[in-house]
Amino acid sequence: LRITAIGDVRKPDFASLRDKRIPASANSREREVFFPRVGMVVCPVLQRAQLREGELIEGPAVIEEYASTTVMLPGDALEVSRYGDLVITIARS
Repeated sequence: LRITAIGDVRKPDFASLRDKRIPASANSREREVFFPRVGMVVCPVLQRAQLREGELIEGPAVIEEYASTTVMLPGDALEVSRYGDLVITIARS
């Protein structure tokens, strides 16, 4: 079964996060997390819904949201994109 469709589709209007959220660091808490080769480390625990465009976070850190948790290892770096994507640069060991 194959189908081909042609149509005029408008691009979605993705809202930017600029100035719409408070800094995640304003509501962070901490938790001890175990990392292999490093051991127990006290990490900030941030809520993803509060991350703002352009925010930079250095690992280790934990980013929580309703359906998932992102764990950043020591040395990782995270930047929040214009649309709220978490762009993580993995540290080389």
